[in-house]
Amino acid sequence: MAMNVRYFYDFYKTWQGKRIRSSLQNALRPSLKNIQNMVSIGYTAPYIDDKTLFILPNSIEVPNTISNTAYEPLNNAVCADISRLPLESNSVEAILMIHGLEYCDDPDDSLKDIWRTLKSEGYFILVVPNVRGMDTKNSPFKQGRGFSPSQIQRSLSEATFVCEEIQSVLFTPPVQWKWIDKLSPFFEKYGSFLLPTMENVHIVIARKQVYAPIKPSSGKAMPAKSILNPELNPLPCKNSHKSSTNKYKG
Repeated sequence: MAMNVRYFYDFYKTWQGKRIRSSLQNALRPSLKNIQNMVSIGYTAPYIDDKTLFILPNSIEVPNTISNTAYEPLNNAVCADISRLPLESNSVEAILMIHGLEYCDDPDDSLKDIWRTLKSEGYFILVVPNVRGMDTKNSPFKQGRGFSPSQIQRSLSEATFVCEEIQSVLFTPPVQWKWIDKLSPFFEKYGSFLLPTMENVHIVIARKQVYAPIKPSSGKAMPAKSILNPELNPLPCKNSHKSSTNKYKG
């Protein structure tokens, strides 16, 4: 399914989108609070400030009619192939990815290029849908590929990341009832006991393993263009990229 930024933008204006945003922000806050140099990948506008570089995957379409006024969160965004990121090697302290990996044509190549761009011991904070999640079909977490904990751990290990934590979140039933909203903190706190394996989303904290036994990516920084300011020069790049041929086996 071809995704569009307007779909994400409109979804996060709904009751369900607001509930998901609130729950994820609360869950992500401890991991993000001390990070100074971060880049975000995917559709992350609801979760970042306007100073964070926002890389939108080429797999998510941007309408030609998009305007600065209606889509203000995209003012600091660029489009790019996320297996060929417009970032120099060893340049970023942390990368946050939401609504990204599940839409990748080749998740393994994307993970390897993310490894390339992170500094030594840098952190990768990944939010991905659970393959068995109970969310409604109109949620963006139900539109792409889902992952089990074992699948994501295996993919991260192959990209030479150390998986430090997998947190289960979004246990609140996807229904628009006021009492459900009031009980949402209860569901998020005790959902792993009441509804094991039925979480909608995994939050994964991984660290770049610097003594990697395999070469993760031969890529270099690639140029990208701004979404809302096409007159800006592309990000500087001096080298070309030779993409990996590994395919996702999840």
